[in-house]
Amino acid sequence: MALYQLLQELNGVFFIPIASVLLAGFFMKKISAIAAKTALIFGLSFYIFLTWGYTSHGIHFVHLWGIEFVLNVGIMYLVSYFYPRKNLYEISDVGAVDLTSWKYAKPMAIGLSLVTVLIYILLGNNA
Repeated sequence: MALYQLLQELNGVFFIPIASVLLAGFFMKKISAIAAKTALIFGLSFYIFLTWGYTSHGIHFVHLWGIEFVLNVGIMYLVSYFYPRKNLYEISDVGAVDLTSWKYAKPMAIGLSLVTVLIYILLGNNA
């Protein structure tokens, strides 16, 4: 079990910074490249420092992932405010694929998010 947990902890070194940059890039148009690079460096050093350099006082590594994600998005937003993106990319429909939204997309997304939070709450108290 200890090896599996170590491998999961190591996932936080690269997974969370990359995921935060990708998600911010998808959903926030004004994120600049320098902001993404800054968040990657911060995320890597923050997680490594809190996991192995400084004892995190009993904070589970999954909670550190959440804190790291929120801090990375905040840093990207802040750096992009001071160093804005120079060229805004606009996606245009070239008609190659039908882009009609599924009518149940938003209710399903909300439902899945609520189920995920409910599972986290219900199973988190058993640790």
